[in-house]
Amino acid sequence: MAVSVPNTFTANTKIQSAQVNANNTALLALCPITALGDMLYASSTTAMSRLAGNTTTTKKFLTQTGDGANSAAPGWNTLSYSDVSSLLPQGSNGLLNLGLSVSVATNALTVALKQSDGSTDPAAAPSDVKIGFRSSTLTSGAYSVRSATAAASLTVASGATLGTTNGGIHYLYVYALDNAGTIELAIAGMAIFDEGKVWSTTALSGASNSASTLYSTTGRTSKAIRLIGRIRISEATAGTWATSPTEVSTVPFPIVTQPTLQKFTSAGSGTYTTPTSPNVPLYLRVRMVGGGGGGGGLAAGSSNGGAGGDTVFGAATAKGGNLGTSAGIGGAVTTGSTLGGYNGTLIEGGAGGMPGGSVANTCGGHGGSSFFGGAGQGGYPGTTDATNAAANSGSGGGGAQNAGASGAGAGGAGAYIEAIIASPAATYSYTVGAFGTAGTGTRVGGAGGLGYIEVWEYYQ
Repeated sequence: MAVSVPNTFTANTKIQSAQVNANNTALLALCPITALGDMLYASSTTAMSRLAGNTTTTKKFLTQTGDGANSAAPGWNTLSYSDVSSLLPQGSNGLLNLGLSVSVATNALTVALKQSDGSTDPAAAPSDVKIGFRSSTLTSGAYSVRSATAAASLTVASGATLGTTNGGIHYLYVYALDNAGTIELAIAGMAIFDEGKVWSTTALSGASNSASTLYSTTGRTSKAIRLIGRIRISEATAGTWATSPTEVSTVPFPIVTQPTLQKFTSAGSGTYTTPTSPNVPLYLRVRMVGGGGGGGGLAAGSSNGGAGGDTVFGAATAKGGNLGTSAGIGGAVTTGSTLGGYNGTLIEGGAGGMPGGSVANTCGGHGGSSFFGGAGQGGYPGTTDATNAAANSGSGGGGAQNAGASGAGAGGAGAYIEAIIASPAATYSYTVGAFGTAGTGTRVGGAGGLGYIEVWEYYQ
């Protein structure tokens, strides 16, 4: 017998579908949205309130004021320039709408502050140029954002080289300075001015010829600065600004600060002073050599050469070269040199040459050669005397030669040191080692080379 089973699943589905449709209808009846672009928001009294869509052709943004608990109703508003600019970088390193223009005319160079298009002068907001500066008080961590709202420029007069040379390819660096809220321009031949400090500038003139001086139209005292641009330029005659730059850049760009150099070439002692202006070096690279030993003399009244003097810089000592003798013994390798705790390289000075035995008519020994070369040559048959080592080479002088006799020994080289000194002190004592004197006699030996010190100052 067949049994009929009611289809309860289908019936239930129909009931549920009807209920959903009824709920949707009820929800739509409650929803206040009525037009394209409408949005819902919760007000203090209604769970669903209607914000009509933007019906204008002007682009507007949904904004809301308050802190949540006290919020006003949202609305469509046009953002002002101040609203937009407040969202952009405004810190002490902020730059906004910045450009530069550089031109040459009547042998003068003019640099002008521009908007970001590189051609339009700054104007009132929203066409101003904004630059962030540190406080003019060094002990303060505050900063200010300054606005340029009018044209600003500087002119490098004909004759002012800014440290450039004839035909050389040079970079000039453009700075902005904060003159009590007014943005002014400054220029220098080196990017060595620390933005974390305040600086004084020198007024531009036809005699503005230093690469390491910061120049502006009017000299200013203790102003906050920002590096904002770089100019690559080459002039056939330095100071005659006739050729336009091959590059005008605004930051960011790699900054390469050329090291500076001091040389000490006269025998004796003194004090080296670490530069403080325009900046203090991050580290020093010191290269130095002890004085070279002198070569021995021969024949009547012969004598040995003299020993070279030690060269000293701070705690480092490069020993002077040992002397060559009339008896044909070359100066020995130096010992006892020291880096004094600095990081670097130390090479003891090489020995002076010998004549190769007691055979008559042999040449005098050749001087020991330092890292800088320039050793003196030993005398040989047919000549009178040996030669001196090159000045400031620290190499040894040659040994003399005498007809019918064996040659004399040559002077040894001074030790060589190359040291890196981090976080330099304000001053260092130094001594340039004296050269070893030439041995005397009818045939004269060669004098050693004077010691030498060079100090490279690196700023980054």
